[in-house]
Amino acid sequence: MLSLLATIEPADLWWVARFGIISHPPVAVGSALRIFHGSILQMTVLDLCAPPPHHSEGSMRNLPSGNVTFLFTDIEGSTKLLHELGGEGYAEALAQHRRVVRQACAAQGGVEVDTQGDAFFFAFPSAPSAAAAAQAITSALAPGRVHLRMGLHTGTPLLTDEGYVGEDVHFAARVGSSGHGGQILLSRTTRELLDSEVVLSDLGEHRLKNIPEAVPFYQLGREVVRGPGD
Repeated sequence: MLSLLATIEPADLWWVARFGIISHPPVAVGSALRIFHGSILQMTVLDLCAPPPHHSEGSMRNLPSGNVTFLFTDIEGSTKLLHELGGEGYAEALAQHRRVVRQACAAQGGVEVDTQGDAFFFAFPSAPSAAAAAQAITSALAPGRVHLRMGLHTGTPLLTDEGYVGEDVHFAARVGSSGHGGQILLSRTTRELLDSEVVLSDLGEHRLKNIPEAVPFYQLGREVVRGPGD
């Protein structure tokens, strides 16, 4: 029998298992993940709503190569939202959120690499296009109950027949898991590729698991959702 030692969103469990994205200590505006020890599992109706991970052969062939900007997203407080909306209401909100994310990313040339539950992984050929997609998603979802934490990181990952491989994928996933709903976090490499007119907030340096030195984080937009560690 599994021992539940902490509560973690099902989508967070997937990113942890796939990319090892626990931050230590909580970075930027606090970590969306809960640190856990031993074996844990919390299965809810969320898992019944979740489609299997999506990565078609067609999308793999269309993935951008070379200098690539990754976007990771997931819903903040999805379990709480499920309890508030009920199964049917949550399923409708989840489906609408997926439509918004996919349409905004496709409009900017983004390619869906993977999805699980309420989490998405997209790749873009440029940092400005990824930032534009993230801003469009935030604006479209702002009036509703679903709010995403999003992270952008730019690198040069290895592209294989199965998708992307390399430290940039892991780092991007950690950036994506480090914020709060309605917030778009950027790594330094992504920030340096954006036009000077883009409004950004410097959140300072923070530590991530298995990265020896503290790394700088930036937020797209002027209003800081919460301060570091809040």
